Amino acid sequence: MNLGDAKRKYREVLAAARLAASDDGLPEAAASDAERRLDAVHKDAMRSIDQYTTRRFLSINERTGLVTKLEQLHRQAQADLRLLAAGRRRHTRSTREQGSVAGGDGSDG
Repeated sequence: MNLGDAKRKYREVLAAARLAASDDGLPEAAASDAERRLDAVHKDAMRSIDQYTTRRFLSINERTGLVTKLEQLHRQAQADLRLLAAGRRRHTRSTREQGSVAGGDGSDG
C-alpha cells in the first residue's frame, strides 16, 4: 500500500460514513466502526511503509517524510469523521462557491 492507496481507502471509509450519517450526525455504532476502519488503514499503511523502507534501504529522512504524510492523512480523516459524527460537514471550495451562486451574497433579488 502506498500513500495514494491509503488516501483512497480513507475516502472510502468516509464515504461509507457519510451514507450512514443523518442530519443529526453519525450513529455511535457507525462512528466507532468507521474509526476502527480508519485505524486499520493507518496500521496497514504503516506496515507497508516499514516494509518498503527496509527493503529499499531508504534513509530515515525518507521514511520520516512518508510517515509524516500518512499521519496528516490520518488526522484529516479523523477530523472529517468527527465532523460527520457531530452532524456537520467540512465545507469545500465548491460548496462555498455554490452558496454564492445560489444567492448567498446577501441581496434579496
